[in-house]
Amino acid sequence: MDNIPQIKPDKNVVDTQAAKQIISAKSVILPEVNPSQSVSQEISNNSENSKGKFKFTPKHKKILTISGVFIIIILFAVIVPLVNLYLKSKPLIASGRKMADTVKSQDLNLIKLGLEDVNTNLKPALAAYKFVSWMRIFPYAGGYIKDLGHVLKGGDHGIKLGALVLTTVEPYADFLGLKTKETTNGEQTAQERIDFILLRFPILQKMQMKLHGK
Repeated sequence: MDNIPQIKPDKNVVDTQAAKQIISAKSVILPEVNPSQSVSQEISNNSENSKGKFKFTPKHKKILTISGVFIIIILFAVIVPLVNLYLKSKPLIASGRKMADTVKSQDLNLIKLGLEDVNTNLKPALAAYKFVSWMRIFPYAGGYIKDLGHVLKGGDHGIKLGALVLTTVEPYADFLGLKTKETTNGEQTAQERIDFILLRFPILQKMQMKLHGK
């Protein structure tokens, strides 16, 4: 065994081959990079990603414009008129409740003042209702709007009729048991009041005659 010759590699050859392998590995793993080219490529990649997320187009602008116009129409055509009607109706409701208490007092002068107060508050409510009357076309709320119109118009006719009745009976307030500034101290009997009403309204007198005839 000791006589077998040993082959030793040449150190120069080994070093040369190792150097070549290192150089080839560096060329594969670490390619040469141009700094300016890398920055521009990164910017282009970011711009492409941003384009993929959202882009404001004329179509989006059109949709926003239509939505804004629709909201403005709803605001001024529906919400504002309803709020205005609500605000105008609050004094009317308050005067109506006050009028109901006034009628119980049987004071003709207070009743006339209360009727005028109701009429004063009814006019703004009627004017405000004109701007919501078109909402009667709505399937569900339209019924309430329509009923409200009947109430307001009925109240207007009732006030006119009440004013006419008060003007008619004012000279005979004592006979009807109503209080006035010129109320006398004497009190009429129920029969005297009935006779006055029958004489004042001939239609009732004819009905009384028919009843007595039967």
